Amino acid sequence: MFNGTNLRKSFEAAVKKSGIENFRFYDLRHPFASNLAMAGEDLNTVRELLGRKSSVMTIRYSHLSPKFKARAVEVLDRLASQIPPRGESSLKVVSIRS
Repeated sequence: MFNGTNLRKSFEAAVKKSGIENFRFYDLRHPFASNLAMAGEDLNTVRELLGRKSSVMTIRYSHLSPKFKARAVEVLDRLASQIPPRGESSLKVVSIRS
């Protein structure tokens, strides 16, 4: 079972064995937040798991990959193609979930 002490020792041993220099456990906050955000977790949950009081730093840590951003733009394109022309009275309800 992991606790704070043996987790840190295991991490430090893995970093040393890999030959990576100047890498701290704290450096994992960016990939942690980014991977959770891209997996669909809401930023408030990510904020809580990071132990942050404010969402400002959570947003800073949650970098989205270019592929993830492109997928979001594709959703917008699909939505825009379903908007009726001006003056047309019938409105469609559109789901953005796939």
